[in-house]
Amino acid sequence: MHIQKPLFKVLRLAIITAAASAGCAVDATTDNTATVESGLYSPYPGCVCDANNPPSDMTCFFNCLYAPSVTFYEDINFSGASFSTMKDRDFVGWDWNDRISSVRVPPGYTVYLYADWYYGGGWLTLSSDTADLRNYGWNDAASSIRIR
Repeated sequence: MHIQKPLFKVLRLAIITAAASAGCAVDATTDNTATVESGLYSPYPGCVCDANNPPSDMTCFFNCLYAPSVTFYEDINFSGASFSTMKDRDFVGWDWNDRISSVRVPPGYTVYLYADWYYGGGWLTLSSDTADLRNYGWNDAASSIRIR
């Protein structure tokens, strides 16, 4: 079966859009639209997931599509603006500093929230989805994150 290149590009764009909307390595921008962070996640050596320049290797492409990611939400119960990552951040950025209220954690991963920049101050360890950080005294309190 031969697929014409324009159709392949349309299908690839549709899959990338689905991946971004499913929380696959996306990051909220200041206008609350989702874009994939360039070089954010590498499911195996030589495979970098980037929606702006999708990998041409289809195995790599589908690994990017189904790559796990931790998603951070501005409101409790996994609502409001969000960003997803698998990358440690010594500072979550001014847009997200002291703003995280709930977190989705993929099975097998652990997230460490830190009160201060560069992993300083107190910390909270999460190994599963947490719908309300107020229950731990951590609502709108994180400034840096580690993911293991």
